[in-house]
Amino acid sequence: MPDLARVEQDAWSNVAKMTGASFRGTSLVRGPGARAVGEALLALGSSTVIAEELVLDPDRVDPPDDVVDTVVLLHAWDGVAKVDAAARAATGWLRPGGWLVLADLDVDNLLSSRPEFYPSALLYQRFPATGAYLTSRSTSMVRLVTAAVRASLDGKASVGIERPVGVYSSPSELQAAVEFGAWRGLERLTQAEYAELMTAVSGISVAKWPLVETEPWVVVAGSARV
Repeated sequence: MPDLARVEQDAWSNVAKMTGASFRGTSLVRGPGARAVGEALLALGSSTVIAEELVLDPDRVDPPDDVVDTVVLLHAWDGVAKVDAAARAATGWLRPGGWLVLADLDVDNLLSSRPEFYPSALLYQRFPATGAYLTSRSTSMVRLVTAAVRASLDGKASVGIERPVGVYSSPSELQAAVEFGAWRGLERLTQAEYAELMTAVSGISVAKWPLVETEPWVVVAGSARV
């Protein structure tokens, strides 16, 4: 079976290659999924990782004890309007030349793809209100680039990556994962909608099993000015 940790590591290795970001030294990762990403960064050369499954509230900033070499923010803001302020606050935690990485779910890509590629697209296309909810909570690559510009970062670059959701050996395993809440926004469905979705999940056709389910994410990285 494929290894989820390795899939995550490959995703962040691609970020380093495509943007020039360095994950050496001390890395701070904040936001949902921070621990999994932190493990990936340790494998890619970080000597120390501070992983916090929290959003960054720019109005009540709790900085690290010392400057760090890299900050990765994974949808780590309480509302799209706070992305700029979160990026500026995190930039202040960096040593000169350190890297800030902003990342969020690529909702536009997800909503326009077929379930054969991204199984969770079935949920958002069948129930558009759930897709609209994701859109209202997530930022675009253009928005992340704008935040990087306003944070006065140098060497800005962007890339799309695939982050893992789960590995399933059969359609029944995928269905069980959905039943246990693997997809974002399931809690917004009515009981009737949930039953309809679970019936539809059993009909998803993928190229091969085991299936490594991923989500598309957008990443923007830049370095603090020396």
